[in-house]
Amino acid sequence: NKSMVEHLLGMARYTSSLVKLAPGDVVLDIGSNDGTLLKSYLQIQEEGSASPTGNASPTGVAVACGLM
Repeated sequence: NKSMVEHLLGMARYTSSLVKLAPGDVVLDIGSNDGTLLKSYLQIQEEGSASPTGNASPTGVAVACGLM
């Protein structure tokens, strides 16, 4: 829902203000479900603050599935 998407975008902006992401850095979202939080980092990257990985799914988010 829209309020959750906005909340997660705010969380991504906040964490990006604490830790500056550089090319090659990885954001790990355990149990990411549909990738909404990770997609927020891509939106921030478009705003000039973060850099995603190169291995992206059709949604633009790099995904690794499996048990750890």
